Amino acid sequence: MANKQGVRPEDILADGVDTTIINGKQVRKGTVAAFVANIEILEDSTASEAAKQDALAMLKMLAKDVVAVGLPKHVVFKNEVVKKLLADAEG
Repeated sequence: MANKQGVRPEDILADGVDTTIINGKQVRKGTVAAFVANIEILEDSTASEAAKQDALAMLKMLAKDVVAVGLPKHVVFKNEVVKKLLADAEG
């Protein structure tokens, strides 16, 4: 992103738009929030094993989109499973 000014959410996705192309990848709104929410489930000691497996599957699905938006370039994840998923998605 070559913009040298602050970027508002609506600069990325206008009202009523659900997806955009970022670094050649179509990314849906809510992707980063869903990724983080699934990490929460994965790390929740009260979550069932089935819920954790569902969250892990969704993390795998979202990883390439999260890489496309550049999150791993700026955020260090503490969870080793998440780190590996993102490294694999970058690779």
